[in-house]
Amino acid sequence: TEEDIGKYVRVSGNATGFSETENAYFLTLADEKGRIKVVAWKNSGILLNITEGSLVEAVGEVALYRGDIEVIADLVT
Repeated sequence: TEEDIGKYVRVSGNATGFSETENAYFLTLADEKGRIKVVAWKNSGILLNITEGSLVEAVGEVALYRGDIEVIADLVT
């Protein structure tokens, strides 16, 4: 929620969407409670090998970007 912006959180769920650009990975995690977008910057040293439906955990800061709440990940496993 918007009340969580700026907080450091741990989220987990099944990867329901994954894409990447030259600079970042983008994925959506889903569970029985809902969905959350996760962004992992490539220059942070994170390397992702994720398949659709795989269980993923991300740790990072909640941010608001273009009206959407997302987690800017420091760690993705």
